[in-house]
Amino acid sequence: MVKKGNVTIDGGCARLRSDKIFKINHPSTCTVKHFTDYQGGKFIRQSGI
Repeated sequence: MVKKGNVTIDGGCARLRSDKIFKINHPSTCTVKHFTDYQGGKFIRQSGI
């Protein structure tokens, strides 16, 4: 997320990630449902908050 806000991710997948899947750079609300991660790195990273 590159600016403040609300995001809902409904569905999806990631596979064989060595780094983060989602990154949040601002104060925000992030809701993730029905998402599958296969052998991933960090799922969500918050920075700069």
